Amino acid sequence: MERGKKKEPAKKCLVLDEILGCIFSYLQEPDDRQAISQVSKRWHKMDGETRKCVSVSNCYSIAPSALSKRFKNLEKFKLKGKPRAAEFDLLVENWGGYAGPWIQEIVKAYPSLKFLHLRRMEVSDKDLEILGHGCGAALQVSFLATATSCACNSPTTA
Repeated sequence: MERGKKKEPAKKCLVLDEILGCIFSYLQEPDDRQAISQVSKRWHKMDGETRKCVSVSNCYSIAPSALSKRFKNLEKFKLKGKPRAAEFDLLVENWGGYAGPWIQEIVKAYPSLKFLHLRRMEVSDKDLEILGHGCGAALQVSFLATATSCACNSPTTA
């Protein structure tokens, strides 16, 4: 390389990021996404910026803030709380699986979330109210499977 000539790495990086973004948009399988995110730090970052759907199989495996820090543009989010034993009443009362911290982070980080799936989570009326006010306009589908603690699951008295 001749002396005095400057490289333009920033321009090359922008082109590379644009190309990677286009390629990553075609990868939808979670296993493929996980594999490419392990190639390099740049690919890991690009995966976080381009991923639209994330599933968390244990709500205690990652902090809500860590998820929103890595994945900036989520449109679909699936979260599981209690283990499957909860479906057979094999857990002690108040075991956990509280949706509150997650819903607060979702409203703050993803106001345009389109799909939310909460499974075996403790969801309160206040959680639903926060979710409705924070993401209500954009949230097209909200699916609560085996959710407890909200008035919608309480028996009504006449």
